[in-house]
Order: sequence, then C-alpha cells, then structure tokens
Amino acid sequence: MTPAFGDETVRDLPALGVGAQALNYLNFLIAEPIPAAALYRSGVLVQVPRPERFAVLQADHR
Repeated sequence: MTPAFGDETVRDLPALGVGAQALNYLNFLIAEPIPAAALYRSGVLVQVPRPERFAVLQADHR
C-alpha cells in the first residue's frame, strides 16, 4: 500500500521492484504511531497506527 492523492490505482515502486495499491487517506491512518509490544519470544517493541484513526461512524439508514 502507498498513499494516494486522487486515483486509487496500482502504482509501480521502482526502488522496491514492486507495485503497490494507492489508497486515499493512508497517510492520515498511519500518522503519529504509538509504541506497542509484539508477542514474540521475550517481546519486541513495534510502532502501530493509532486505533482511533480507524474508527468508523456508521449512520443508521432506516
């Protein structure tokens, strides 16, 4: 995945030799990560996106 500013198409990433799906608002979702512990052997400190940035408000359409 890669950030998109317009069309959400597959884009070539020549430096990595791959293609990536471009997504609008990806840069917002991954901004300001928080530290977390990954459960692997004695633990590994990793950075993860803030959960509240993925909250979705769904209106009740009756």
